[in-house]
Amino acid sequence: MPRYTMDFGDKFDDMVNKLAEEKGITKAELIRRAVATYNYLSNETQNTKQLKVSLSDQNNKVLKDVILP
Repeated sequence: MPRYTMDFGDKFDDMVNKLAEEKGITKAELIRRAVATYNYLSNETQNTKQLKVSLSDQNNKVLKDVILP
């Protein structure tokens, strides 16, 4: 498995630590999931001009639209 060495600021590290702890996963797994999610969303929106993802509740009511870079 390839290894990566990256330098991040303290705020990023705090955020990653908090999220990994809340989810009960390692920091590496959290970053893998984040990149996989970004890749999926990027692929799903690459053939459209609308780079937006909507977050919905159980009744399909849109709670928030997220614009992708």
